[in-house]
Amino acid sequence: YAVCGEFSYALLPSTERYSDHVPAFYKFILGVTGTLREGRLPREARELLEDEIRIKHMTYCPSMYGPCVRDWDPASKDNVKVSESKNEHFLMITDEISRRLKPTSQSYDGKRSVLVFFESLDELQAYFDSSFFRRFQDGANRLTEAACNQPDERASLISKATRQGQVTLATRSFGRGIDFVVDDEHMLTVGGLHVLLTFFPRDVQEEVQIMGRGARQGQKGSFSLMLRSDQLEDLAGGKASADDIKAWLSDSTLYEKMSEIRSAQAAADMKERLEKAEDAKKQHEEAAAALNAFSSSGGRDSSQLSKLLRKYNHVGGSTTSRTLMLID
Repeated sequence: YAVCGEFSYALLPSTERYSDHVPAFYKFILGVTGTLREGRLPREARELLEDEIRIKHMTYCPSMYGPCVRDWDPASKDNVKVSESKNEHFLMITDEISRRLKPTSQSYDGKRSVLVFFESLDELQAYFDSSFFRRFQDGANRLTEAACNQPDERASLISKATRQGQVTLATRSFGRGIDFVVDDEHMLTVGGLHVLLTFFPRDVQEEVQIMGRGARQGQKGSFSLMLRSDQLEDLAGGKASADDIKAWLSDSTLYEKMSEIRSAQAAADMKERLEKAEDAKKQHEEAAAALNAFSSSGGRDSSQLSKLLRKYNHVGGSTTSRTLMLID
């Protein structure tokens, strides 16, 4: 194939001209999301939306379902736990599954469902194959890219995840944009879907999205974090030792302290990304200007496209280039 330019996805939704030769791609940008609220989107990301993408007006609408009734207190030692080793982590996850399957009130009979998110497929598979999960293996679901490569299979596994007594293990990619609908009124009566996160996301938006798979649309539900000390140390990048983590866990400030570290890292990451974006912007403008010249001239002005073809497909010395066109 022949490359004739590179586009930056981040620059496509622009409503303003980049230069005299590059028109805006869109006149208006409209969007709906649940992660713009303060505390859900880093300040640097909000500034990027306003200054670079030029989204100037944001309207906050209350939910038509009323306030969220999710059971989640980050200062509670029942909701945030830390293990010292992989085996201890797996044991802790299993104990949490067993605890959360039970109804929230002893006056009710029945079971809840539990949805467990893992950082990677390898971690999920290791836990599934371990002796710690043996009691749940036969009836458990696994939501992975391989298991959901067909739409029907994907829909079936997602639907099963909210049945009473169901345990579902999922990779992190299923934490965004999927509705786990609870249509069993009795399951809601006994407490609804519990979402269990086994790692601390580096991006607060990912955490918000995963947490939001349960307690949707005003329904009952709960959320908890079962973490591993070495993963937290790695995330902290030298800003927290194992002793710090133990101390924060002891005084119930672990989630608060790790959130502060995550926010500081998000600011540093944003700065680095913006520097890379400047280089991408130049290539984006070249391709956009070439396409604009070609289309506005009715196909007569292809000089800029030809220049890009030579630039991106140059092979050998200063006078040698090779373009391969495969036409079926």
